[in-house]
Amino acid sequence: MGKISHDNNALFLRASFGRKFLGKLARTKEEEIFITHVKDPARHFYIKGQGYAINYDLLIILLNRGVKNILIPEDGKTGFRVYLATVDAYMKGEGLYEDEDAQRVVPLKELPPVDVPREKILSYLQQQ
Repeated sequence: MGKISHDNNALFLRASFGRKFLGKLARTKEEEIFITHVKDPARHFYIKGQGYAINYDLLIILLNRGVKNILIPEDGKTGFRVYLATVDAYMKGEGLYEDEDAQRVVPLKELPPVDVPREKILSYLQQQ
């Protein structure tokens, strides 16, 4: 868990290339959720796993905090969309090791899209 650091509600991965923004914790009326950084399919889509990988240590932190849901915003050539995933699904997902850290991936076809406006997601992720 030492590779994950936080600054307010933002979570970062410490790696040899510097700090990498992973996303932010957010509170809804019902629960605390995690919103990943905005995914660019051309850069972040894991072809073999057919989805977006999430750092394993981050998943453990989310489990320990009682976070159940993850919002995964995607902004690419086909437009902006947000997928809803569960921490549990990712813990059971395919394991991989890339960019110096263990990760898990769940195929996008298993994640339902949710209707969250682009401006709302981007505004929240940019808040410090």
